[in-house]
Amino acid sequence: MLKPLFLLLFSFFLFIFPAHAEIKTFVVSATSWIGDNQSKNDARNLATLEAKRMALEQAGTYIESVTLVKNSVLAKDEILALTGGITQTQIVSEKTTSNGESFGLIITAKITLDTQNVEDSIRKMLNNKAALEREKELLKRNQQLEKELIRYKKELESVKARQAIETLQKTEGKRLADQLSANQWFEKGAEHYRLKNYAETIRAYTQVLKLSPHDANAYNNRGVAYYDLKQYQNALQDYNKAIQLAPGFALAYINRGVVYFDLNQYQKSLENYAQAISLDPKTPIAYNNRGNTYRQLKQYSQAQADYNAALRIDPFYALAYNNRGLNHYFLKQYSQALQDYHQALTLNPAYAEAYINRGVIYFDLNQYQNSLEDYNKALNLDPNSALAYNNRSNTYRLLQAYPQALNDIQQAIRLNPLNAFAYISRGILYYDTHEFQNALKDYNKAISLDPNSALAYNNRGNTYHKLKQYPQAIEDYNTALRIDPNYAQAYLNRGVVYSDLNLRPQAIDDWKKACQLGSRSTCDWLKNNGY
Repeated sequence: MLKPLFLLLFSFFLFIFPAHAEIKTFVVSATSWIGDNQSKNDARNLATLEAKRMALEQAGTYIESVTLVKNSVLAKDEILALTGGITQTQIVSEKTTSNGESFGLIITAKITLDTQNVEDSIRKMLNNKAALEREKELLKRNQQLEKELIRYKKELESVKARQAIETLQKTEGKRLADQLSANQWFEKGAEHYRLKNYAETIRAYTQVLKLSPHDANAYNNRGVAYYDLKQYQNALQDYNKAIQLAPGFALAYINRGVVYFDLNQYQKSLENYAQAISLDPKTPIAYNNRGNTYRQLKQYSQAQADYNAALRIDPFYALAYNNRGLNHYFLKQYSQALQDYHQALTLNPAYAEAYINRGVIYFDLNQYQNSLEDYNKALNLDPNSALAYNNRSNTYRLLQAYPQALNDIQQAIRLNPLNAFAYISRGILYYDTHEFQNALKDYNKAISLDPNSALAYNNRGNTYHKLKQYPQAIEDYNTALRIDPNYAQAYLNRGVVYSDLNLRPQAIDDWKKACQLGSRSTCDWLKNNGY
């Protein structure tokens, strides 16, 4: 007799920390003399930008010496952007000065760097391509503004007529003041985003757009914050506007592709990634994301080609190794998947998601202790990972460590009470411990959260079968097969119920279908019994 089987699928998903301690401080002063026709505020603005730039350059020189950065082969602007992304620049003092002929302002800027965490912060930034692009944009804006302020100062000094001076101050002076204010709001937006204050991020970029209505980068960055708040339509509107203002803006196409992916509009997602690649063939994130979309569509060879392309462009891209590992996993290429997860963790030893994914491979290979170790490491890095608790619970369940399994799955549900999969996992645990009514409650909850979960219907059918409620069991298997007509497990389990009801022909038909869909054990049973 064939026994009903459960099919438990695992989902997957990223983070950072460790070293030795020393605090490095970089203090730089810049002086700006108040020239003819220039205001004190003009001098302050220029000195502030110069001081911040020089402090960033000094800190960048240190960052450049870190082994991880040396091995990454970064351009100077990338090193400065990286430095800006992992540090904060403070203006610590402002003093007036005089050289006997004119007055000036001395602005002092300071950057403090904790070397204990610097490699982890660098690694996190290097693996967050979008964050690095945001920092590069901020760097470019400030560099451009500094040049324009210097040019404006020279123009003011060269103009003699009072009316011409006033006109220049009202036009160019006002424009540069607005641009400086916009840059300051842009910087605040970037800082709020780093701290995951998404509402404040949106407010900051909205202020940028009031001052600079044609700023494509501000629309893009505000769109990212809307996306993180799951306000997908607002995000799409901002990405559309960014693309309208800057048709060659590859990152906006990438971000729009991410929204379409989350909305299950995979063809639109692919089109946006293709457009990004045509605009910037050297952007690894576009290949990585398109690979994810192909994988979602089960087009594994195309996904593999895109992950390979991303890694050719950036061999240090841990996220692409992780995702290629997932692709190998779905192809049951476990040794290649393990190699990719090992490489991802070599590049980023604090990558919680990669530990979770490697734990799944070990689980499937029946290496349960290795699996537990990886889930433990993931939880040390990210104590709020519901997925790690869920997967560790499944491992404890197979080891029949039921109290630990129950504790973990309860924690997973506390962390994410709207995750249908966690209720399915707890339902399986209750089934194994013969608490069938509790199992039914959990499958009911899972179905209420995800009415298209074939797995939940299949497993509830198994529970009804155990309770000898055969009509309900058959109805659930039927529903599972309507949702997923290629669900071999549901055919197998429905066949078992038909067999218990002495409906042998229907049982054999279902088992043959399960065999055709890849259930090897069913094929063996049919062969051994003359079918």
